[in-house]
Amino acid sequence: MGVLVSSLVTKTRAAFNDEYSDHFAQDDVSDQVDGSNKRFKSLNQNISNIAAGAPADPALFVNGTAVAGTMNLATGIFTATTAPTAGALASLEYYFTLIDDATYIQFAQMAASFIGVAQVIPFTTLAADSFIDPNIETGAVRYMHAQAAKKMANLTSWYYSANAGSKSFNKDSISAKFMADAKDEEAQAIAERDGFYTRKGAAAAPAQRITTVPFPSYTPPR
Repeated sequence: MGVLVSSLVTKTRAAFNDEYSDHFAQDDVSDQVDGSNKRFKSLNQNISNIAAGAPADPALFVNGTAVAGTMNLATGIFTATTAPTAGALASLEYYFTLIDDATYIQFAQMAASFIGVAQVIPFTTLAADSFIDPNIETGAVRYMHAQAAKKMANLTSWYYSANAGSKSFNKDSISAKFMADAKDEEAQAIAERDGFYTRKGAAAAPAQRITTVPFPSYTPPR
């Protein structure tokens, strides 16, 4: 038995500064108030609540007072029980993550392939056994960190290009920093993996890998 997928995801979130308490937003949604509208859209996605691990549930404040309603975590839409009156000031406050659990689980699958673990059944939940040796977990986490950084580099590059009119941030350097982080983490992941197989894990290194998952196979030297 190896480390659980949940352990890989938790450690990757911590390394990538994407834990459930890391990102808090206060969106001014006053422009969505018209006296009849009850639905208010957040500016971010992957919204979290207390049940998911966030410090607080999403809330809509109208003129500084929290109002009753529900937040759809998947869409980021808060539906108020009563529509705020026209001219009211409204803000959404919530915690969010950069990447959702389902995507991190995919990264864990890729990390297992990268490490060279023989997988038969694709990971579907956080509770799944990754079959990754605890001694090489750091390498797997670094690889997952690299994948997360690559994803954010691609997303930010697209987002900032699509919103080129905004001058509030450097549209190139953010994506470039994510990509630099990805390259550094991937290089360290490779060093961790190869070091494990040529030192402590040489005797246990698999000679081949059998899988139904369509990822490239890494076969460490014997």
